[in-house]
Amino acid sequence: MVLKNLMKVSLLSFTLTSSLYAAMSDFKNKSGKQIAEMLEKKNLVYKTETYDLELKYYHDDNNPFKIVKGKAITQETAGGKGQGKAMVTLNDQTKVYVETRNGKEDIHMIKFPGSKRSVSFSWKNSNFSKSSKFLGSEASVEDLTCHILSNYKHKFRKFSQGGKVAILEFTPKRKSYYTSKVYYIDTDKFVPIEIIYYKGSTKLKSMAVKEYKKYKVPGSSKTVYRPHRLEMKNNEYLRKNKKTLETHMVISNRVLNGKVNSSDLNPNKM
Repeated sequence: MVLKNLMKVSLLSFTLTSSLYAAMSDFKNKSGKQIAEMLEKKNLVYKTETYDLELKYYHDDNNPFKIVKGKAITQETAGGKGQGKAMVTLNDQTKVYVETRNGKEDIHMIKFPGSKRSVSFSWKNSNFSKSSKFLGSEASVEDLTCHILSNYKHKFRKFSQGGKVAILEFTPKRKSYYTSKVYYIDTDKFVPIEIIYYKGSTKLKSMAVKEYKKYKVPGSSKTVYRPHRLEMKNNEYLRKNKKTLETHMVISNRVLNGKVNSSDLNPNKM
């Protein structure tokens, strides 16, 4: 019986180790750019996505002082090249529209409740600088933009946690509020589990993905992991004030490749 149990443990260990090295092999001997392209290819495998979202705001307390709910619709428009459209409609009828064309950013529009006209996000627009907070959350306007690979330099730093995590550094080629973003990538799921945002050597904030769910992509044999609970922390505020500022996002009722009407993503009908 002891021998049989030892055999089971050995087989389990071998299986886990084999899976780990299989995952690591996908990352080994690749440049940062090649890894980033691989991650994009493995994750951009569906055309549309809809989901409900809930933003919870925290200030040095375990109880949120504000909760905002809404719905999001996204559509990929360039055959897996990271270009597309997205519309977020909050319960108070605030609407946010983002579109990326030709690998460059882009079109950003927001319409507030009671307003007859939408306002365009522009980095030259004094009302919406890249560092401006989005709806009072710890996410900035820049964080809403699509991550277009050609806009960044990519550097593979190292593996951590015995190869379970690959660390990549993304440095913007164009003007940005951040000097770099460091991604911690789950080498089994091919998704980020944490992103740290830097200005110089200063850690401004971090975003951790607390939960992923696995989806089968309708119309194909592919599967993909998508985030369901995310937490963004303001590290700069904590350092200066010894108090926390956090925004948590909870995603539910996600549907991949569902029907999306063109009017749902028409900025002229915001």
